[in-house]
Amino acid sequence: MKSKLPEDYIPFKTLNICSNKLINGQVPLEIEGNIPFLVGKGEMPLLWLKLPISKSGWEYIVLKNERKKDKKSKLSSHLISILESASEHKVIVEYIGSIIISIVMHDSDSAEITQLDLRPFGLSIYGDSNGLTVGGQKISRNTMKNTHTMIEIGNT
Repeated sequence: MKSKLPEDYIPFKTLNICSNKLINGQVPLEIEGNIPFLVGKGEMPLLWLKLPISKSGWEYIVLKNERKKDKKSKLSSHLISILESASEHKVIVEYIGSIIISIVMHDSDSAEITQLDLRPFGLSIYGDSNGLTVGGQKISRNTMKNTHTMIEIGNT
């Protein structure tokens, strides 16, 4: 069973994720039914970021480039910074000053994740323009076409 996607999420035709292209896909990465991030179309690339920040499970910390403000959340929203550059069509999310994800939109059909680091949240997922490392395995310069999910871990 595939995870439910946000109703207002429109994927890019091409999303380059740390040198790996997802073409006509929906979900870059899914872990046991949870989607850590989605990058969708908008005037700027739109980011949904959902991470395992509590013992009870995963929580959204960013919804469409806005910090989620939830008093019940285990993660204080002031630790998250969202930086947008309209002139560069770029969005950067930082956690305590370190880049978690950096996204640049090339045109209305394509965007690129140039930097990703989810290790501060207990996930061994990180990468840059040289490749994406997931659980110790480096993946670089691959193309996945017409698939719902690029990488699926657990509950397959």
